[in-house]
Amino acid sequence: MKDADDWNTILETVDALFCSLAEGIARRAGMTEEAAHEETWTLFERGYFRLVNEGDDASLGVEPC
Repeated sequence: MKDADDWNTILETVDALFCSLAEGIARRAGMTEEAAHEETWTLFERGYFRLVNEGDDASLGVEPC
């Protein structure tokens, strides 16, 4: 069961990052945050960006591919 908990934690963390990205995208593109959030996941799933560790504190970020 621990593996499932770890996986859920990872998904929650990535989803929180995508929510943060969606806020900026929604403002710039004039779309709803919900639509921008969905588009962020779609771009990730299609390989347009990848998850990366940023800085010395190992924070999570994205990088275009």
